[in-house]
Amino acid sequence: MPTYYPVPFPFDKILAKKERLKTESLESSIRDNIRFCIMTRLGEFAYDKRLGFEMWEHDKKVFYHEKEPYYEEEVEIVYKGLMENSTARKDFTKALKQLVAKNELRLEQVEASFEFKAIGDKKGHGSIYQRRIEITVRGRIKSTGRQLNPPFIMEILYSPFRVESNL
Repeated sequence: MPTYYPVPFPFDKILAKKERLKTESLESSIRDNIRFCIMTRLGEFAYDKRLGFEMWEHDKKVFYHEKEPYYEEEVEIVYKGLMENSTARKDFTKALKQLVAKNELRLEQVEASFEFKAIGDKKGHGSIYQRRIEITVRGRIKSTGRQLNPPFIMEILYSPFRVESNL
């Protein structure tokens, strides 16, 4: 059974040939690649500027789209409002599925979900102080015909700013 090198790929160690590199299973390699694709911002990866998850561009599109140096003519402003709105959730889910299907060629029948969940106790005025994004990716491994088991699951915690004043 083939083994795979972890992401990030250790080019320097492979070229040096001084030590035996740790390898991982097919399933772990697929999960690493999905994590890499999700955590990469659009345009950040030097070898493919189209690789990346558009979720990281959300704040820039919503809050800074008219201010220099953030404003870019070619960027279409899609999201307006909170990240948790239903349009954003549908768009992120669709983008996630396309991202994985395009960049993880060892998977087929890719299913993805992008959910917002509240965490913690309610603070004053009924607001929840922290939120969690839960990303799940399922699919069938082409070479074995088996489902990716367990599926890839990632949680991202974030706390939107909230300003309250008595004035």
